[in-house]
Amino acid sequence: MRTKQIVRALWTGFVALIPLLLLLLIPFADALATGFVRAGDLRQGRDMAMAATLPDGRVLVVGGVGLNDQGWGEYLATAELFDPETNTFLPTGSMTAGRDGNATITALADGRVLLTGGIGQDADGQTIALASAEVYDPATGKFTRTANDMSGVRYFHAATLLADGRVLVAGGWGAGQRLASADIYDPATNRFTRTGDMTIERNSHTATTLNDGRVLIVGGLTTDAWSVASAEIFDPATGQFAATGGLEAPRFMATASKLENGKVLVGGGLDNGVWRPYGELYDPAAGTFSRTDDLTWARSDHAQTPLPDGRVLFTAGETDEGGTRRAERYDPVTGKFTVVANMQLGRARSATAVLHDGRVLVAGGVRPWEPPLAIAEVYTPTPGPYADLSLQMSVSKPKVAGHGDFNYLLWLENAGTLTATEVGIEAELPPGVAVKKWQIAQSNQSGTWRCEQSGNAFSCAPAGGTLRANPNPKIPRPAVAIKIDATAPASGEWPQPLVAIALASTATNEDITANNEIVVVSEVAGADPRGIAKKSKPKPVQDKAMDRVRRTAAQGLSGSR
Repeated sequence: MRTKQIVRALWTGFVALIPLLLLLLIPFADALATGFVRAGDLRQGRDMAMAATLPDGRVLVVGGVGLNDQGWGEYLATAELFDPETNTFLPTGSMTAGRDGNATITALADGRVLLTGGIGQDADGQTIALASAEVYDPATGKFTRTANDMSGVRYFHAATLLADGRVLVAGGWGAGQRLASADIYDPATNRFTRTGDMTIERNSHTATTLNDGRVLIVGGLTTDAWSVASAEIFDPATGQFAATGGLEAPRFMATASKLENGKVLVGGGLDNGVWRPYGELYDPAAGTFSRTDDLTWARSDHAQTPLPDGRVLFTAGETDEGGTRRAERYDPVTGKFTVVANMQLGRARSATAVLHDGRVLVAGGVRPWEPPLAIAEVYTPTPGPYADLSLQMSVSKPKVAGHGDFNYLLWLENAGTLTATEVGIEAELPPGVAVKKWQIAQSNQSGTWRCEQSGNAFSCAPAGGTLRANPNPKIPRPAVAIKIDATAPASGEWPQPLVAIALASTATNEDITANNEIVVVSEVAGADPRGIAKKSKPKPVQDKAMDRVRRTAAQGLSGSR
C-alpha cells in the first residue's frame, strides 16, 4: 500500500511539473530545431576544395587552393577527414598531385573515391591542366594513381557514377579548347577508356544519373563562349549521346540533382554574366524541361545538396552581393523554395557534403580579398515543410466606397521555426490621408508593439525586438494586427494602396558577419471591401528602405497613437 502511495505521489508531482518543464524548453526550442552551427576548423584554408561522404560517415575534404609558407597560392595535394561525432578534422594521406575544384570527385560504389583532372602545378610551379586521376582508399588512408590517365587533360568537366559502378567523365576544357569527348572509368580494371562524344563541346555543365541508368548533361559553355540551354542524354548501353529537350534559360556553373520522383532539378548558374534565379525540372519520361519556382537569391559557384527527406538545400555561392551566406531549400512536394537560417559566414566555392544523419557540412571556400577559408559549419535541417524564417504579411484593401472614413488592416506572422530578431514594419500612407486612430492587437509571440507616425510614413516594432515562430505553422497565427482608421482626401484618385515593408533577421554570430535578413513587401490597391491581399513572396527591396526598417527595429519605438 505504501509503495502505491509513493508511486502515486511521484506521478502527481511529475504531472504538476510538466507545465514548468515545457516553459523551460521554450528558450531552447530554436537551438534544438535547426540552423547552422560552427564546427571545428579545417586544418588549412581551402578554396575550391572537394568533399565526399565515406561509408563510415566521415567526410573526405581534399585539394583546392591554399597558401604556402610564403603566403603564395598553391594547389593543394593534402586531404583531411571530418568526423561528425567530434565535429573536428583529422589529417589523412595526400594526393599524388595537387589539384583544385576544377577537378571532379566521385564516391565509388565500393567505398573508395575517384578524383579526375583539374588544375595543378608542374615541378617548376607553373600552372598546368591535368589528365591524371587517382583513387582514395579509406581503409588505408592513401591515394594511388589510376592505371592510366584520361584520354586528355580536363578541367571544368563533369563526372557521375553510373548504375553499374563505372564513372562517366565528359567534356570540359582541354588543351586550349572545349571538349566534346568523354571517358569511362572502370573500378574493376582501374582504367579509362574512350566512349562516344557529346553532341557539342561544353564545359561548366552538369551531369546527373537518371533512374533508368542514363545520364543527363545540361547547359554549360560551348565553343563560341556563349552559355547554352541545350541538354543531351548519355546511354551507357550504347556509349552514345543524343540530344534531348533544352532548358528554358541558358546557363553555366549551375547545379543539378535528381529528386525522389526521378525528375532532375537544375538551379542557379550564370548566363553570360547574369545570375539565373530560375529553377527548372527535367522530366525523363517526356524528355523536356519545365519551370518551377525561382530561387530566392540567384547564385553561381554554390552547392546543391539533396537531403535524405527528399528536399534540396542550396548554400553559399556568388551573388550580386558577393559571396553569400544566404541558404534556401527546395521542396519537391510544394514546388517551392523557402528561406532557411543563413550560414554564419558568407562564402563561395565551398566543399559541401551530406552526413549520414541528414545534416550538411559546409567547409572552406572564398570571400573577396581574404585568404582561403578554414571555417566549417554544419546545418541541421528543419523537420517538415516549414522554413526556418518565413515572414508572412498582408494588408487589407481600403474599406471605403469613395471619399470618407475607411480603414486599413495590416498583419504580420513568422511562419518559420526560428525566432526572428530586429523585427520592424514600415509603411507609407497615401498622400492626403488623415489618420484618426491606431488599434494594435498582438499575440504572445512578440509582446507589445509600438508605432510611430511621421507625416505619411509610420513605423512599428515590438518592444522586445523579437518575433517568435508560430508554434503550429499549419495554422496561420499573426503576431500583430494593426488597424488604421483614417479619412480619405476630398479629391484625387481613390482608393490608394498602402505599401508596407517588413524586415526580420535570425540571430547569428555577430563576430563573423551581420544577421540574416528577410524582407517582405506588400502593396494593396482597389476598393473591394472583401479582398485581402495575397501573401507576397520574400524579395529584396531598395537598400535605403531596408536600412530605414532596420534602424526602426533596432531603436525600439515608443509611444502609440
